[in-house]
Amino acid sequence: MDVMLRASALFLVLAIIAAVFGFVASGTSITFITKLIFLVLLLLFMVTLTVGVLRGNGH
Repeated sequence: MDVMLRASALFLVLAIIAAVFGFVASGTSITFITKLIFLVLLLLFMVTLTVGVLRGNGH
């Protein structure tokens, strides 16, 4: 598996974890921070996935 695709999978898993904590947390500032982290990680996932797919498998 390509390095970019591994990174995108890692960002997706981290985004899901941040979402779970962000949407369940009761404090407003903590909820805002975790939702922000979720969005940043989701954006990183989409960017690395796109770059990984466009680069292909190294051929």
